Amino acid sequence: MPSTLPGKATARASGYIRRVTADEVECPFCGEPGEIAGDYDPDAVGEQVFVQDCAVCCRPWTVTVHVGADGEVTFDVQRS
Repeated sequence: MPSTLPGKATARASGYIRRVTADEVECPFCGEPGEIAGDYDPDAVGEQVFVQDCAVCCRPWTVTVHVGADGEVTFDVQRS
């Protein structure tokens, strides 16, 4: 797993990884940048899963937020 910098996260969309700001990801359908809109707890170690729609193309994403014991937060964005 790639390391992240403080205030940064790694987003993974359909097997593609790119460095983004804390809550920004790329839509796995249209490729437009978007933000994680769901409520997740950055202090809860483990996985949190929810579905949200792209603000541009309105297609649903399954978002998995991974919070590591060291506080590292990563996002996995997949087509729903």
